[in-house]
Amino acid sequence: MTVYFVPDTNFFLQCLRPENLDWAAVTNDTSVVLLVVKEVQREIDRHKSGGNARRAKRAREVSGILREIIRSNGNESTVIAGAYRISVRLAPRLPMNREKPEELDLTAADERVVEEAFACGRLLNVDVSLLTDDMTPLQAARELGIGAVAVPDTWLLPPELSDTEKQLRNVQKQVELLMGSGPLIKVEVVHLGSVISRLDGTLIRYQELSSEFVTRAVTAICSAHPMDGTNEHAYVSIFGAEKYRNDYQRWESELPQRIEALPRYFNALTSPASLSLKLINDGVSSADHVVVDIFARGNIYLADQSSLDRIERSITPMLRPPPEFVNIAPLSRSPAGRKLGDQPAFPSVPPIPSREFRWRTAEADALSRHMEGECIDFRHALDPHVKEVHIRAAPECNEELAGVLEIRVSARNVAIPVETMIPVRLRLSPQDAERRAAEVISQELGVAL
Repeated sequence: MTVYFVPDTNFFLQCLRPENLDWAAVTNDTSVVLLVVKEVQREIDRHKSGGNARRAKRAREVSGILREIIRSNGNESTVIAGAYRISVRLAPRLPMNREKPEELDLTAADERVVEEAFACGRLLNVDVSLLTDDMTPLQAARELGIGAVAVPDTWLLPPELSDTEKQLRNVQKQVELLMGSGPLIKVEVVHLGSVISRLDGTLIRYQELSSEFVTRAVTAICSAHPMDGTNEHAYVSIFGAEKYRNDYQRWESELPQRIEALPRYFNALTSPASLSLKLINDGVSSADHVVVDIFARGNIYLADQSSLDRIERSITPMLRPPPEFVNIAPLSRSPAGRKLGDQPAFPSVPPIPSREFRWRTAEADALSRHMEGECIDFRHALDPHVKEVHIRAAPECNEELAGVLEIRVSARNVAIPVETMIPVRLRLSPQDAERRAAEVISQELGVAL
């Protein structure tokens, strides 16, 4: 079976070429005839030298096909596309004195196309369907009782760029060309061996100790480590006894605060959420004086590994045993002064090689909002630089962590800094702080709770 369509002008100017269309979307027949009526021919001739560049090009292409049909004394041009045989055919000349439907507005080009489609169907004695993307001719065709098929969206060409968009694209190409002649810095964020665009995970969290547990722990510790009695010694120094009493009372008064602070230290000792920042220079030259800024936004913090190590070493003094009685107070000695000719008090720091990264945090604390890396000469075509980044919560935080890692890489000979945003969401997993505190008290002070 053969199906007959009368396409409007936009079918030829705004759609893919007929051989590239999915005809199964509009017909079950494999033989397709496209009748080009006189009104569409006139519109194509008008667009050959007017309108935007793409329309003019498509109009000249279709005009060339129609002109070749006329020159060859034939009446159609046929292409085979898979199972479909598609013919572009000039519509027959219609009688000038033909009867025209009165309900059509023949001053409008769209409705003149509808009228010619209606007349072609009657002249050829076949069912003709209008093929268009416009609503007005579709409605007019259906009111006349002829077929009306809307062009599928998948047939349409993408919108043509405006002059401003074309200029922006040209500028972008020029920028890419300039960037390709120098360093080309890329940033990848890796977690568990995969490049990520966001980080989701879980952090272990110890809650505060109850006041009942703190009171019970203080009572048990003081009972196990009472103040040493001075009557057990043959000779008692007044200065030694007074110093011992003061030291013990200070230890005893600080003990509740030290126990209450244990969950904060447990949280500091838990594993942070870690990821790797991979810096790559794929350009043709070195990047001059690279600066990497990592900002933590929201309620997340950056943790420096050296600071984490210091926290881990500081857990033992938190529960130090009570002071021992010393009968005679030790004499204090003043440190010897530095003499002329001695080495400087502040040792000199060896310079960092220009091709290595130096990292530092903006704050001296273990948790920071800003970390900065610097490299004088970041070479291209070498192994990427990898920096481990640790994310933690503030010690007093007991809610879900939500924030963003903002990464910005700049260099003196890089025109546009490279910026990356990594959303972070970390859920908190509650842990039994009292059980952990009891274990530490038993281990450090030998007191079972």
